[in-house]
Amino acid sequence: MDLLTLLSDGFATSLSPFNLMIVIANLLTQRIQVNTRDIETLREELKKLKEDYAQMIRESYISKSSQNRLMFLFSSESVLQAYKRVQ
Repeated sequence: MDLLTLLSDGFATSLSPFNLMIVIANLLTQRIQVNTRDIETLREELKKLKEDYAQMIRESYISKSSQNRLMFLFSSESVLQAYKRVQ
């Protein structure tokens, strides 16, 4: 039950102001708990995404280094120059 349902059903008018405040406080507490769980889930997901991104950057750097080395080698003007670049 949410606050709008509580108010629209007329249930709220049958309660004393004190009891109505208790019901509203309980509803807000439940909502806070749900939001807190959602926040924790999102934090865990963000942590995982950051780890995945870091791994992807590392792999990209390694791959790029290898590709640059090969490009340097293949851009040689002669076999002799390529041989010297390998050494």
